[in-house]
Amino acid sequence: MKNVQNHFRKAVVTINQKHWIFLLAGIFLISLLFGVLPRLFSPATPVAEIYQDGVLIQTVNLDNTSAPITIPIIHGEQENILEVTDGGIRMKSANCPDKLCVHQGRIDSGASPIVCLPHRLVVQVRDGYSATDAISQ
Repeated sequence: MKNVQNHFRKAVVTINQKHWIFLLAGIFLISLLFGVLPRLFSPATPVAEIYQDGVLIQTVNLDNTSAPITIPIIHGEQENILEVTDGGIRMKSANCPDKLCVHQGRIDSGASPIVCLPHRLVVQVRDGYSATDAISQ
């Protein structure tokens, strides 16, 4: 009798483990379906977001630049000139004292933003996907 009970317990444990494996595999496939596949089939358009004092003041599409586009950012006596070329953006000139923002060069990904601390200006490249998800909306 004990052998039958032990065999039955082992069978129940094995069936439960199989159910867990199928459940986890199903959750993985569903998350793959809704999370990854839409990004593969809908190309993202890179955009540059320009922030002054932490407020978004302009969004620039970086994809459609056949000729260089110059964007002046004037805030009081502070002047920054941005240039959009070949899918990237750079600070062409600025009247800040250190000009570190000009020396940062051209960016075309979100790896590091262009920052002008004296003028409180930040230029960040995004891939075009929303930064929020369904839960945080």
